Amino acid sequence: MNTNEDYFEIVVSNLDVEDIGIMAFLHKNNAIDSIYAIKTSVIREQIGMSKSSLNQVLNRLKLANLIQSIHNSNKYSIFLTEFGKAALHIKTNGGMKL
Repeated sequence: MNTNEDYFEIVVSNLDVEDIGIMAFLHKNNAIDSIYAIKTSVIREQIGMSKSSLNQVLNRLKLANLIQSIHNSNKYSIFLTEFGKAALHIKTNGGMKL
């Protein structure tokens, strides 16, 4: 294995239930590209997390490059990256088909 693969495995192994829940929500709602990004307010309403808890999870996922954000004038939206899709696939033992 190389260093990049080792690093990715460590990132994936550190994902918690909230991380997987957000990523699964994005995947199930087809938010896998910037044109399909979902507003954070919609994510918060659908998942039922507090604003601060959601921001904490989103920041963690963004730092790991598993999600990406888009900032428009009146909207802040999120979508799942290719790394995020791969991590979700691994964490769900192939249950989330790419």
